[in-house]
Amino acid sequence: MKFFITGFGVKKSKEGMHLVQDHWDDFGFNTLYSMFYVNAKEEIHIGYIKIGQKNMENGRPDLENEFDNLHEDFFSVGTDVKYYKNIKMLGKAIREDILSSLNDIAYSESAYEIAKKELVTKKSLLRDIYPSQIKNQFNRIAYGGVPLTPYEFAFIMKHSKSDKNRLDFSVEPNSLPPTNIHAIIGSNGTGKTTTLKGILNEYINNRNELNIEFSNAIFISFSLFDRSNELFKKINKEDVKFSYIGSCKEDGSNKSHNEIVSEFVASVNNLIRMKKLESFCDALEILEGDINLADYEIKEIISGFIEEEQSKENINNFKDKLAMIFSNCSSGHQITLLTTVRLIELIVEKTLIIIDEPETHLHPPLLSAFIRCISELIINTNAVAIMATHSPVVLQEIPRNCISILRKSGAYTSVFRPKIETFGENIGVLTEEVFGLEIQNTGFHTLLKKIIDSSQDYEEVLEEFNYELSIDAKSIIRAYINGK
Repeated sequence: MKFFITGFGVKKSKEGMHLVQDHWDDFGFNTLYSMFYVNAKEEIHIGYIKIGQKNMENGRPDLENEFDNLHEDFFSVGTDVKYYKNIKMLGKAIREDILSSLNDIAYSESAYEIAKKELVTKKSLLRDIYPSQIKNQFNRIAYGGVPLTPYEFAFIMKHSKSDKNRLDFSVEPNSLPPTNIHAIIGSNGTGKTTTLKGILNEYINNRNELNIEFSNAIFISFSLFDRSNELFKKINKEDVKFSYIGSCKEDGSNKSHNEIVSEFVASVNNLIRMKKLESFCDALEILEGDINLADYEIKEIISGFIEEEQSKENINNFKDKLAMIFSNCSSGHQITLLTTVRLIELIVEKTLIIIDEPETHLHPPLLSAFIRCISELIINTNAVAIMATHSPVVLQEIPRNCISILRKSGAYTSVFRPKIETFGENIGVLTEEVFGLEIQNTGFHTLLKKIIDSSQDYEEVLEEFNYELSIDAKSIIRAYINGK
């Protein structure tokens, strides 16, 4: 296989692999190339690759303009899973030729051993990639394996004395309905957040009680009462791959509006560097099902920027424009956009995502779009999200075998699956399934019961309410009267 170093905008006339230089700077290193496969019939964009060299201190690797294979002093790695999937589609012979010729560190263990000691690897090649991702997913695809694999794990609630205190989680790639999102639901005080943080603690303390190795973990919470700073104190950032998305700072105070805007812009900047802006566009396609968010036309602005030459001036103007739009968004839209860009930036294969009450600040249509957006993001990376929620809107997006209902009686908290299929089910039916008798002792039910206790004649009860009752309320009145 012939490899050619090709300038940006230069015609790729020769058959082989063309490496187009990208000018992005990683702490003084310029290692990024966009790779194209060219034959007599077509030109295929493979993806992005980083190339390093032994004893490299800055700048670009010293590559020849044309070569058959790299010297053993050089090594390379694709920036994401798409690179390896696209190479795999070229066939076994071409795949093996490309990866061996480029000393790919996901394909060659000896190349990995050489690369891992080098400064350029630490500062540039592995800036956005976890070693576990290279050794597992990238390596598997590099050798012709499948991009995604099924997995399962479990958690035992230690704060409950019940024998039904085990939560089981199973992820099956490409399943319908998707199984990458799991929900824990129940009344206040049943231990949902405690359970979430218990799962996170198992990961952080590496106790291996989950019986699975996750690549990294992300905790998402925008609750006013979130005290994640207590969690931060327990984390050794050198040993644990962990990220937080939320409103709490390490000192326990809440982030200001300007700090939230700055965090969003910094994450967008990382997406530009990582060549992941198109993934943000794909996510917005789902999120803009909420018409109020669609009115900001963020997707159109990003699409226009992708088609431009990404000069420093254009990048700064683009970030300023997005910052202004984001700053004017509602709190719900800001939470949705910030969480989305951060997830695109952070998730890899087998990322554990813990989300506490995603319905906070979100109206039902936006919540539904948000859950579907998260689902699509993590399906593509085989990550898993576990949510604590009160909202049956969340349950509509998830199959019953991905839902754990917590019910508490004294010191005993038990775990149950719903008795009905939940994906796409009616909100009222889901509310009744989860909360049951609790609903009948609250809200409008109490007022209906009060009037029925004083008058058990159906028509008299309707007259008491001036006949301003829904069909459902009338059915409840008949049921109460018949019950008496």
